[in-house]
Amino acid sequence: DFELEAIEVEKIVKISDEPKISLVHPVEKVVKISDEPKVSLVHPAEKLDLILRKYKYIHVDKLGEISQTGKEMLKEVIPLLSELNGSYIELEGHSASEMYNYMTKRRSEQSAQVVERYLRDKKVDKKIIITGYGDLYPIIDDKKDERNSRVELKIRRR
Repeated sequence: DFELEAIEVEKIVKISDEPKISLVHPVEKVVKISDEPKVSLVHPAEKLDLILRKYKYIHVDKLGEISQTGKEMLKEVIPLLSELNGSYIELEGHSASEMYNYMTKRRSEQSAQVVERYLRDKKVDKKIIITGYGDLYPIIDDKKDERNSRVELKIRRR
């Protein structure tokens, strides 16, 4: 005979040998049979938040190809999307400064459309809103720096 004890989780749960963080909603419980936690219930929104903070951006090159890192991010994100009822996706395209402002805005929209097509090809059926910001919100001071060309994926609740 052994006794099951439900305890509130206040610690960081270690997923593997790497120091990754798993956030647990404060009202969820971990079933404890011994001193080792056996079950960790992590809400999909919290997992998604960790993934988005880990990768930050999806980079799309001038040929319209998503970077390998961007594909890795999307591979982790896609399975969680179906678990988030009542949500939709925002894809915010940004680009490095071009010679003409209209080209910059158009390139940022096209980058976001590449990510949208990728999601649709992977059978994501959520509403997707695309916005192209051009070079209005750079992450690098030099607006011409290609690292400013990126797509930000955001999940919103309806």
